[in-house]
Amino acid sequence: MLKPEEIDNFFQETQSRHTKTKMSSHSRYVLLAKLLLPAVAAVLATTLLVWPTLKKDISEFKIDFDIKKGDIEKLSVDKTTIYITDKNNRVNNLAAEKINEISAGSQTFSLTTPEAILPLSNDEWLSIKSPDGIFTQKNSLLQLKNTVELFYSRGLNIQTDQIFFDFKTSEGHSESAVSGEGFLGTINSERFEFSGKTNILTFLGKTTIVINEETLRKE
Repeated sequence: MLKPEEIDNFFQETQSRHTKTKMSSHSRYVLLAKLLLPAVAAVLATTLLVWPTLKKDISEFKIDFDIKKGDIEKLSVDKTTIYITDKNNRVNNLAAEKINEISAGSQTFSLTTPEAILPLSNDEWLSIKSPDGIFTQKNSLLQLKNTVELFYSRGLNIQTDQIFFDFKTSEGHSESAVSGEGFLGTINSERFEFSGKTNILTFLGKTTIVINEETLRKE
């Protein structure tokens, strides 16, 4: 049987062990805090120093993308082809060595050495080209000028000073004097018009036609 003194000693030793365990855990927490607090303080200090710079950079980034309407640059493209669909879903090709927008956002372009391939009915086609031209995208109008050459797939070459062509209606005309040459002979006229719907070229005003004698003999 245990004596009262032994029982008191047992409880005192147990309490001492618990106290030592609590003190050991508390010491570890204190040590960990001593190690972490300087690091946390350093991170906070760095953030406070860098934050004004970050804030400034974000503000400048937004300003860079604040583009005013007047700052839009004019479109300029080298060696390109524009595909334009008419009312009959036929695709017209307009190629040029250089395309320059006349003014920013105008959708009107000056053309260098343009050439248009215009599909007609019955697998026929027209080719028109010139040193200079103007294309208006809003209404699909093409103006070729300065010695325009037109070639009709039936074998007719035409020269004139300028030609206007509407890609939507597939109709064109010239108000300048026209000269042409084909397998039938030569033709000179004051002006002409043509339609991609009917494949008909109509010469207007005073017109002179000279038919080759060899062609008449073949007939």
